[in-house]
Amino acid sequence: DANATISIECDFPLLHYDCNGNCNNDSDNDGVCDELEIAGCNQEAACNYNAEATDDDGSCEYAEPHYDCHGICLNDNDGDGVCDELEIVGCQNEQACDFNIAATNPGPCQFPEAYYNCDGNCLSDIDGDGICNELEIGGCDDESACNFEALATDNDGSCNYPAEFYTCEGCIFDADLDGICDELEVTGCQDIVASNYNPEATDPPAFGEACSYESGCTIEGACNFNANTTLADDALCFWAEEYFDCFGVCTSDIDGDGVCDELEVAGCDDESACNYEVTATDNDGSCTYADTFYNCDGNCINDIDEDGICDEMDDDVSVDGLGDFGESPSLNLFPNPMNPEHSMLFVSGLDNDQTTIRVFSSDGRVVWQGNGIVKNPGVIGYPIRESISPGTYFIQVVTSSPSGNIPLLVW
Repeated sequence: DANATISIECDFPLLHYDCNGNCNNDSDNDGVCDELEIAGCNQEAACNYNAEATDDDGSCEYAEPHYDCHGICLNDNDGDGVCDELEIVGCQNEQACDFNIAATNPGPCQFPEAYYNCDGNCLSDIDGDGICNELEIGGCDDESACNFEALATDNDGSCNYPAEFYTCEGCIFDADLDGICDELEVTGCQDIVASNYNPEATDPPAFGEACSYESGCTIEGACNFNANTTLADDALCFWAEEYFDCFGVCTSDIDGDGVCDELEVAGCDDESACNYEVTATDNDGSCTYADTFYNCDGNCINDIDEDGICDEMDDDVSVDGLGDFGESPSLNLFPNPMNPEHSMLFVSGLDNDQTTIRVFSSDGRVVWQGNGIVKNPGVIGYPIRESISPGTYFIQVVTSSPSGNIPLLVW
């Protein structure tokens, strides 16, 4: 048919591509036509990753190390909001010397010793000697004094010094060893019947001198009566005091106590007796004593449970029930432990210088009880060392509300 037509199907390239399937425009040669590029973050590790992005526009954002894109820790085993890798173990107690403000987990803390700050300096040291007020020990701290105390840290004005010509042990010079220093010797006649008798003389007359007997006392009975004197001078006579001989010795002293029989005062002269008389010089057997474990008023010396049965005879008494030291955190013992160099036990935190303490042995017996001596405000010393043997003890402060038992080690 001359009018017939032939249809031939043509192939055309896709938009933006050539007939070979290559981009007409691909300036970055990434295989994506410029007209089809999608700008954005195409890094899968980024928090704002865009799966459709073909062209990285530098907008990628990443999580901080140890955190996810939501700011939550990747590892937080204790759930405290601090990533495990960032945890800091340290002391979290603000009162401690090694407090770490950055610590996120608790660690060991170091605290200053009692009475000291974290630098090892005293919290209170009025005299600036480096010894805390609470630890000062009053006494004589001068080594040149006769009563020097090696443990004393605070001079209390009690030092005693030897007089001129003396050391603490005796005379510096005493050639004749008579106990009178050479510088204090007085030479003169020591014969009581001589007219030139010198009662103050400690040494015989000096060379060229002698006792004189030309004049003297001629009255019999006088201490210096001299029957051989050639010139009577009775003004020189002197007599012994009543009850004494001319040498100051009792004419009658049966018990040899240095008190003349006529001057003896009968009574109880034992200070430990209930009826002790301070003026008594001759014990007449009248002393009365308290029963064992009792005082002179008939009351128990030690009766911790106040049941009228002295602790030493009470099978029920013990340190149980005395309370816990934790009830009185303000009280402290020092030194603890005690050793042979310590003569006193100190208790701080008290406000009464008459406060009594009781020292209990481990089996509940009271081995010492008494009041203390104020050393500093709030610090009282108790001289227990010579009264107890080495061992473990418990200290109880005796008040209307017992403060509890505090362990003490003595060795």
